[in-house]
Amino acid sequence: MALLILVMRFVDTYWLITPAFEHEGFPVHWMDLAAIAGLGGIWLAVFFRLLLSRERLPMNDPYFKGAVAHASR
Repeated sequence: MALLILVMRFVDTYWLITPAFEHEGFPVHWMDLAAIAGLGGIWLAVFFRLLLSRERLPMNDPYFKGAVAHASR
């Protein structure tokens, strides 16, 4: 049964991927790059918004001042 599941998973993957390789001409559409840029831009905007809204140094850590003093030697 496990072998049948693996074989059918391969057939399913082959069925989904093979038509994508039968294009003529340039296979990458401009929307592929636009989708990556758009999603990456959204992710970076959320990341930097969250980064700027929080403290980047552990100010209430009892060992923080000692670590800074040790690093500045």
